[in-house]
Amino acid sequence: MRTLVISYFELDKKKKLKENSKFRHFTDLFRCIRVETLPEDGVGGFEHIAKMHNADKLYNRGVKFEAVEEEFSVWVKFDVKTGCLKIPCFRADDDMEIELRNIMAFEQSYYPYNAYVCDYVTFLDFLIDSEKDVDLLVEKGIIKNWLGHHGAISTLVNKLGLGVMDDGSSYAKIASNVIEYYDDSCNKSRSILKRVYFSNLWRGTATITAACILILTLIQTVTSIIDIIQK
Repeated sequence: MRTLVISYFELDKKKKLKENSKFRHFTDLFRCIRVETLPEDGVGGFEHIAKMHNADKLYNRGVKFEAVEEEFSVWVKFDVKTGCLKIPCFRADDDMEIELRNIMAFEQSYYPYNAYVCDYVTFLDFLIDSEKDVDLLVEKGIIKNWLGHHGAISTLVNKLGLGVMDDGSSYAKIASNVIEYYDDSCNKSRSILKRVYFSNLWRGTATITAACILILTLIQTVTSIIDIIQK
């Protein structure tokens, strides 16, 4: 039966399931496919996420967003050096909502301390407060929108996060690193500089031109003063 199921979904060809993987039923199978994208030693500690900002707020402070195109992955990563938050793609459609609801309910009952799919959805819930956050994540390719209106995605993700027991999260350390990056004064200054003076090509060009003119004017002024002193 196991071989038949794996062959039917072509999981052997796609190499989405390990040979020694065990699953009880279809819901457990689709959970296994996702969980096995994670490293064997886990993704970090298991703690409560004390604080996390929404996507738009993080982006305006210099946090970068990058989509992970690996199918079914739930492995969220953060590069503390570059400030890049790498998030697996989320396909927003009615079928995915039903599938995730089943997996999340199953995890809450059988894997409360290894609820990696719940942790992934909850992490997205932290990032999405409004349609503006969805706009950003769609632009970055993290959300694949099959529902049409971006507001529907915000509602979908927020509803998925309701009722999930807050026993802790595998992504607590990642959330902590993101907040630490967000609070760093140097990152804040770089973000303001980029947003105000280099938000697009024309503004960046104008900023550089203005800086060059200022430097040349300063050099000319200093040269004139030196000439006057020498005379």
